[in-house]
Amino acid sequence: ATATLETKESERTAIMRASIAKSMGEFGTAPGRSIDISTTVYRDFSTAFPETFTDANGNKQYDKGEPYVDRNKNGMWDNATPVAGNTLGGPGDVVSYTVKFPKRVLFGFVGSAIGYGSGVIPLSASTVVRNEAVVTSAS
Repeated sequence: ATATLETKESERTAIMRASIAKSMGEFGTAPGRSIDISTTVYRDFSTAFPETFTDANGNKQYDKGEPYVDRNKNGMWDNATPVAGNTLGGPGDVVSYTVKFPKRVLFGFVGSAIGYGSGVIPLSASTVVRNEAVVTSAS
């Protein structure tokens, strides 16, 4: 969200990573660990999320025959369908950004007491945004 599509993808990636690193700079990562940033591109919001379904057998996945909401009216259950390739998408594409931040536990005894005896609290956050629909060229 900090760079326009007029900016080359490599530069947009660098800007995004620098922005996240700056925002999280006050929080120490666990020794030997680094921030992991991943992106997934979808053509639109309807393909960015699976169609909802009733998990009749409780196995946490869709199984043929379970009731579902057919958002796109195609007569079949659809999972999220990402665009192939490792990109930040093009005009109008929807991009999911996920950051995994291995937060360093400041005091080992506290980490052990709250279930993070490894010294790492695995923080994670995701957001989904839509790219600008139109790219203008500079004249």
